[in-house]
This record gives sequence, structure tokens and C-alpha cells, in this order.
Amino acid sequence: MPFIAQGKINLKYVLTIVILAVIIGGGILAYQSWLVPREEVETPEVKPPEGVGPEETEVSSTKEETPNGLISTMFGEVIERFGSEDCKQKGKEGLTNQDYGFDSERIDLNSDGIEEFIFTPGWICGESIRGASGNGPFFIYQKINDSWISIGGDIWGMDYEVEDSKTDGHRDISTFARMGYQEHSDMFWRWQKSELKYKEISPEG
Repeated sequence: MPFIAQGKINLKYVLTIVILAVIIGGGILAYQSWLVPREEVETPEVKPPEGVGPEETEVSSTKEETPNGLISTMFGEVIERFGSEDCKQKGKEGLTNQDYGFDSERIDLNSDGIEEFIFTPGWICGESIRGASGNGPFFIYQKINDSWISIGGDIWGMDYEVEDSKTDGHRDISTFARMGYQEHSDMFWRWQKSELKYKEISPEG
């Protein structure tokens, strides 16, 4: 064979073959890189569902803070009716938001376009108002001119619900109270126009 001479490999012949292989391989790579057009791979565009835009995904809140003056008025009534002597003295000196806890709801009870506030006080001056049963008072305030007037009367219970029915233009209110381990009481409250507050009525009433 030409690349073997006297039992030895012909290095010159082998080098020639290697160089030719490199040249041919490089030519093929160059052809594929420069002459063969590449297919462009398009990245699919991800579009949001129709009708959904950035402005529609933002969480908006229209909740307004309870007026400070109304909180003071409400807890003044709470202290007067349920507070200890020490708490009453502290109320005269001025309460801070560390001295009380409550929940509140804004709802237009008489469809006049002005929302009333329904308060569920939980504790004041470190003293629980609702007790272990969860029963306790609810306070309702209505704005008349520039003053907040208490109209809740003696409404109480563990929870309440504002009904769709109305009495003298004000929505009725029902409450639920826990009376024992397996006992409870349902109460119904209606607006009394002559007294400008809610009063409990009998189920037949």
C-alpha cells in the first residue's frame, strides 16, 4: 500500500489526507453557515385575555376611615353604659386607639344617600364588652346636619343582619344571641319614628 513503506507508515501521505479532510469539513460548515438560509423561529406573543387590561387587574378600595369624632362619640356612649369607674376617668382624660377595639359597617339604612355607621365594640380599657358568649351591644349612628346621633337604641346580640324590609323608610334589623350551650334567641328591631331609634318588636309584631 502507498502509505506503508518497508513496514513503516508514510507520514507525508497521512498528513495530506488529514489536511484535505479539514479543508473539506471547513467548506461544508461554511456552506451551511453562510449560504444556506436559516429559518427564523418566532417567539409566540402572549396576549392577555380579551377585556382584561392593567387597569382592570388593579385592586381598588373605596373604604374610608371612620371619622375620629364619631369614634369618640361612640366610645363615650360605651363608657357611660358599660365602663368601670376607672375607665370613665380614663375616658375624661382621653382615650387612644390602644384603649379600644371595634368593628364597623357603613350602610345606608334609610336610602337618603348618607351612610349610617353600625359599630360592634369588642373591648375598652382592657375590659371585654361582649363576654364569653359573644353577646353584646350594637351602636348605630346617623348623621343629621353636622352631628352624629345615636339611633340604635338597645340593639344587642352576637351578630346582626340588615333586612330588606323597611319600617317608616328605615331597613329592619334582626339579631341573633347565644343564650346557652344549645340555646339561642332571634330578635327583630324596627325603626320607631316617634322616638327616632330602633326598638325590639315581638315576632308577631
